Amino acid sequence: MACSKADGSSGRGGLLRASILIVGLSVVVSWLAYGLKQGGTIGELRTGEEVYVSEGCIHCHSQYSRPGTMDDLWYGPASEVPDGMGDAVLIGNRRQGPDLSSVGLRRSREWNRAHLIDPSGISPGSRMPSYQRLFEGKGEDGEVLLDYLSGLVPESSGSWLQDVESWEVDSSIVGNLMDGQVLFFSICAQCHGESGVGDGVCSESFDPRPRNLISGDGVFVPQAMEGDWRKRRLEQIVKFGIRGTSMPGHEYLTDPEIVDLVTYVLSIESGRQK
Repeated sequence: MACSKADGSSGRGGLLRASILIVGLSVVVSWLAYGLKQGGTIGELRTGEEVYVSEGCIHCHSQYSRPGTMDDLWYGPASEVPDGMGDAVLIGNRRQGPDLSSVGLRRSREWNRAHLIDPSGISPGSRMPSYQRLFEGKGEDGEVLLDYLSGLVPESSGSWLQDVESWEVDSSIVGNLMDGQVLFFSICAQCHGESGVGDGVCSESFDPRPRNLISGDGVFVPQAMEGDWRKRRLEQIVKFGIRGTSMPGHEYLTDPEIVDLVTYVLSIESGRQK
């Protein structure tokens, strides 16, 4: 009986091990099939979108610029609802931070890198946590995330860029120098420096470094642009940044705040700041 019982037990144990092996192989095969379906290979790095989702970016950032709202101006072209259900739409769970549907149009790769590493240093008051760990070691996750963000450029961006170039504030708004100084120290000094010479605490994060505002001359706003034309161009830069550079826009500023800030910047050039 003992021998017979042992044989039966051994048989059941063998069947159990075989079942576990089959289930395990099924999981591996399914995983391989999924990876191949996504165009990947075994051991391939995570894609930028996978990093974006797994790191929780989807919880605070939307990817849907709402038509007929301030989103059109602040975040880029209005989003179109995709046809069918084939593509995932990363609308986001809530909007704790800016919409990112057009972030590749509005922010440079270098700016995104610096912001991911030290959010509150680049954007004072930001509640976003640091993702410096994504860039440690070989930094693969950080780099593919930057690839993904840089690729978020809508096909309909041309008309939005035209709107940006034609945008202007109400010419009747009079700037307040002191209020402009407060804004400058709050959102500009970290890159341009407190005295405006381009030596802010974050300046070394960018190449080329932030502009020296004291000189009053630059590629994007030459001194040859005088009077209202120069002031208008500076207001556009403060609002929307300079595409292709690491100068970000400050889309959330109101028109009076923009006029105040430009009033102070112009005073720096002429040496009249207090």
